[in-house]
Amino acid sequence: MIWLPERDGVDHINVYSKGATELGRLLTNFAHTPFEHPTRGKFESMEGYWYYVSTGDKHEELRTLVGSQAKAFGKTLEKVDINPDYFEVLIRTGIRAKLIYHPKILEMLLDNELPLAHYYVFGSQVKQAGYGWILDYYMEIRAACIQKGYRPR
Repeated sequence: MIWLPERDGVDHINVYSKGATELGRLLTNFAHTPFEHPTRGKFESMEGYWYYVSTGDKHEELRTLVGSQAKAFGKTLEKVDINPDYFEVLIRTGIRAKLIYHPKILEMLLDNELPLAHYYVFGSQVKQAGYGWILDYYMEIRAACIQKGYRPR
């Protein structure tokens, strides 16, 4: 599907740090959404967590970094060889922890009926970002909560 940035918030939600909607900006890994992972401890953002696990859980400074700082620093580090399926499991546990620590974001996700997209906008250029499995996981969480009648308190 090709999404138009000017339709962000109308027929889709772009999960992007510069997205048009609050929900899109909060769901992105770049967002400053501190959380505590059940086994790995505290992080200031999913981006920091992403690079922490992808580099072998050994660069403690990633716990405190957010957004482009986390990405820039993480890209300078050597990645460890992780089974891609296991890596997805690790990221999913981080996403769950983030939503547990931010019930407002979960509430917004539950109230949202628009599909999620993930693309970058550079002037008039739109670049698909990939990582659709993350968007799918957010929608799985949404569907499961709705099916079970769960709402955050």
